[in-house]
Amino acid sequence: MDPADDEHTDSTEADSNTPTKELNSGRLPRMPDCLMHWLTPVLFAIILLAAGCFLASIWRMPLRPVSWQTINPFWPPSWPFNYHWPSKDAMALCATIAGAGFAFSTWQQRSHDNAVREQDKLRQEQAESRAREDREKQRNLDEIRRLEQIERDEYWKRREQIYQLLGSKNPGLRLGAVALLAELADSAAHSTLLNTTEKQQLQRHIIDTLCLQVRHEGLCIQEEGDKREHTTIQQNILTSIFQRINHTQLDSSVANWSESTIGLNDCTIFPPISIRSIVTNSTLDLRGTTFEKRVEISESIIKCILWTDAYFNSRLDVTNSSDIGMPHPPTFGKLIHFRDTTIRSAHAPDRFIIPLVPNKQKLNIEFTRCRFYDRSCKCPRTCECRLNSNTNTCQCSTENTCTCENTCINTTLMITTPHEPHEEEEHYPEITIRNCTVGRLRILPTEIGARTTIKSNLIHDTLQLFIGFRKATDAVRTYLRNIDKLITLEDNVIQIPDNPRLSPIVFQSNTYANIDSVISFNNMSLRQGVESERESKVSFQKTTTSFDLFHFTTLPSSDHRDTLKISWDTGSPSSTYHKALACSIKERENIFKVQSAKIQHLDFVTQAYDTTRKFMSEYAMETDWPDDHFSVTCAVEDIEQSNCYIVYNGDIPYAAFVLNPGSDANNPDKVVIWRSNMDYYMIQRISPANGEAVAHSIFDYAATRTNYLRCLTHEQNNFLRHALEVFGFKKCGTFTANDGSIRVAYDWIKEPDLRNKL
Repeated sequence: MDPADDEHTDSTEADSNTPTKELNSGRLPRMPDCLMHWLTPVLFAIILLAAGCFLASIWRMPLRPVSWQTINPFWPPSWPFNYHWPSKDAMALCATIAGAGFAFSTWQQRSHDNAVREQDKLRQEQAESRAREDREKQRNLDEIRRLEQIERDEYWKRREQIYQLLGSKNPGLRLGAVALLAELADSAAHSTLLNTTEKQQLQRHIIDTLCLQVRHEGLCIQEEGDKREHTTIQQNILTSIFQRINHTQLDSSVANWSESTIGLNDCTIFPPISIRSIVTNSTLDLRGTTFEKRVEISESIIKCILWTDAYFNSRLDVTNSSDIGMPHPPTFGKLIHFRDTTIRSAHAPDRFIIPLVPNKQKLNIEFTRCRFYDRSCKCPRTCECRLNSNTNTCQCSTENTCTCENTCINTTLMITTPHEPHEEEEHYPEITIRNCTVGRLRILPTEIGARTTIKSNLIHDTLQLFIGFRKATDAVRTYLRNIDKLITLEDNVIQIPDNPRLSPIVFQSNTYANIDSVISFNNMSLRQGVESERESKVSFQKTTTSFDLFHFTTLPSSDHRDTLKISWDTGSPSSTYHKALACSIKERENIFKVQSAKIQHLDFVTQAYDTTRKFMSEYAMETDWPDDHFSVTCAVEDIEQSNCYIVYNGDIPYAAFVLNPGSDANNPDKVVIWRSNMDYYMIQRISPANGEAVAHSIFDYAATRTNYLRCLTHEQNNFLRHALEVFGFKKCGTFTANDGSIRVAYDWIKEPDLRNKL
C-alpha cells in the first residue's frame, strides 16, 4: 500500500531550529515497525468484518436450553447460541464497521509516514543550516585573517616609514617620528586583530628602536641638529618609555612595557632624568651610560637597575621611600646618594656588594636611612613569620621589617676594593653608610685607601673588617693620603641573637700592621635579641703591640644586673697558640670537656708540648719547663703524677695542660707578694694543638678544683697574660727566672658565694 502524500492538517510547522520534541508533541505516538506493513489495514478490516458478522448472527436470539457444563468447546453444535443468517441491514452495518477500521488503519499509517518524512526533512534542513553557518564562519575567519594581514602590513609599513623619518637629518622629523612610534605601540597594544605573539614582537621592536634612537642622539652629530635639539628628542623618548613601564598605566590607552627590559646601555644622555612614582617589573639596563645632568628616582619601585660602569657627571639621587633592585650601586661620578630607600640584591640572593673602584675623579657614595634586604626569607619553614611553608615569602618581607632572630630578610652588605693595584693618580670613592639597617656588614678592602664611614647603623649579627682580603702580602699597598682615620666606626648598634655563633665585631689584617691607627672606633653598642631595647656599650683595646690583636668587652651599666656580659678577642692570630688563648664568643657554649690524661694519650701530649715549645722559641719566650725535661720523659712524668689534663671537643683532643697542687720548684715565694697563703693549684704548660679558644675552659676547670690558683708566665707572653687577666687573675709581681728571663706572677681567688652568706 502506497503512503499518502498529503500532510496532516494538525501537524505543527517548525523551522530548522525547532526541537524534535516540539515537532512530535501534536502527533500520535510512533507505531511499531511490525504494524506498518501494507497488509495490516486489510487484516484489521477482515477481523472487524468477521466480528460484526458473528454478532449479527446471534443478535436477539434466545439461548439453547443447554447447561454450561455440557457445552462442547470444540464444536459449534454444542454452542448455546442460536444462529441465523444476518439480515441485509446487518450485513451493511458489518461492512461499514470493517470499512471504518480499514480507513482508520490506513490513516494511522499515513500519518506515521508523514511524521517520518518531516523528521528527515528537518534533519536535512538542520544539516544545510549548519553547513551554511560553517561557510559563514569560514568566510568571517577569512575576512578576519585578511583584515589582520592588512593591519599587520599596515603596522609594519608605518614602522618602516617611521624608520625612514628617524634616519632624517631634520630633528623636527625625528621628533615627530618618536611620537608616531609611541602612537603605533599604543594602537598595536589594543589591537583586536593581532595575536599576543605578534603584539609582543612589535612592542619589542618599538622599544629597541627607541633605545637605539636615544643612543644615536647621544652621539650629537652636528649635521642632525645642535645639542639642544638632540636633548629634546632624548627627553621625549625617555618620557614615553617611563610612561609605559609604569604599572599604574595598565588600564589606560598606552602600551604596557612593565615587564620588558629597557636597553639604555652605552649611551650619552643629555637631559636631566626624573623618575617619580613609577612601579614596574622592568629591568633598566644603564650599563656603560654617561649621564650629563642630574638623575633623580623618588617614590618608585623598580625591579632591577643595571648600572655597571655608568657614569654620573652631576649626581644620582634615589630618595623618598623608593624600592630598588640592583646587583650593586654605580661607582663612577661625583655624588651617588641613596636616601630613605629599600635596596634589594638583584643577583646574589644573600648579599649586596658595593665595589669601590678607583677612578680619576673623586666620588662620594652615601647611603642614608636605607634598608638592605634579601630577595627571599632566610627563616626556617617553621618560623612564625612564614606566610606559607611552601614558599620563601614571609611577613617580614611584605612589611619590610625584620622581626626574626636570624635577621630574616636583612642581607649581608659587603664593601670591597679590586684585587688589582691602581695607579697613583686614581682616587678611591669615599663611602658613607649612616642610619641604615643591614644584616652582616663586611668591609673587605684589599688595601687601605678608601675612606669609609659607618655611623649610627643597626647591624645584625656581626661587623667584620678584613684588610688585605684575598691578596698576597707583597702586593698590598697603603694609601693614607694624610688622613688620620680612614675607617670610621661610630655610634653603631649590633643586634646579636640570643645564642650568638660569631663574634659581634671582627678585625683582621693579614697584610698590614697596626690597623688600629686607621680605625676610629667610638660608642659602639650591643643589643641581644630582636625585641630587646637594652644596649650595652663595647670597649676596644689592643692586647699586644707586636700583633693586631684586640679585645672587646661590654662595659657595666649603672644597673649591673642589666649589663650584657660578653667579651671576645679578634685580630690577626698567626699561630695555634694565639687562637687557643684568645677569648671567644663560643666560650658560652661549653663545648669543651676536660679529662685526666692517661698513658695512651702520650703521643698527643708530647705533640702539644713540642708545638708550644717551638712557638716560644720563635718569639724568644722560654717555656716554664727546662730544656732537659722537654721530651717524652716530661710528658710521661706529668701523666704518671696525674697532673696532666686534656681538653676535648667531643672526641677530639684540643689541648693539654698541667694542674699541679702545692708548691713548684721555680716558685718565687720570696720575691712575689701573693694575695693569699691558702692552699693553691699551679697552672702550667698550657699547650694547645688546635686553634680554638680553650683557655677559658682550662681556667674554669681549675677553678672547680680549688678556691685559689696561681700561674707564672713570660713577660712577653701577652697572649697568656691577656687570657689570665680576662678570666680574673691579678698580677702579683715580677721576678727574674734562673734563665734570666722576666716572669710575671698571677693569682686568682674565688669570690665568695653571696647566697651562702644569706
